[in-house]
Amino acid sequence: SSAAVVKNGGGSSSSSSSTPKVQPASGSHGVRSPAPRQGEDAKVWAMVRDCLARPRDHGEVFHAVCMELAATRTHRDSLEERLREAERALTISAAEGKRRDLEMRQLREDAKAQAQRLEESHAACKALVQQVAEAQDAKNRVQQRLRQVQSKLASAELSANWVTGVPAAEKH
Repeated sequence: SSAAVVKNGGGSSSSSSSTPKVQPASGSHGVRSPAPRQGEDAKVWAMVRDCLARPRDHGEVFHAVCMELAATRTHRDSLEERLREAERALTISAAEGKRRDLEMRQLREDAKAQAQRLEESHAACKALVQQVAEAQDAKNRVQQRLRQVQSKLASAELSANWVTGVPAAEKH
């Protein structure tokens, strides 16, 4: 945008192709006092600062233009600051997103490892259950065989006692 600049006498005016910038100040009317920035026309802003500092020494139109320039610069500076804050917030959010993504990947890996350990534990438990069942069956077979042998031994002893005529109770 272009801004009209009126010389100190308030008579002639010229156009500038860029909008001058205004630094914050505690001047009257809540408008920042302009201070030159790199690449700006320092002479224009010197006149604007002078006009805002001593409005009675300048024409009404020139003062209004200076006020508008200062207000526009203040608004632009405010927008630039909001943009910087938004960019900082975006950078922080992006960093948090990356951190959370990394945490999520780590949690997934941990969950997979834990699932694998659980599966291995389950398989080991099944093998132990099978071994216990086999051991129980073997014990039951041994007990059954022991009862058979004891029964045969008792039958054989009774037969031997009957043949010899000695009661089994007296032998002991």
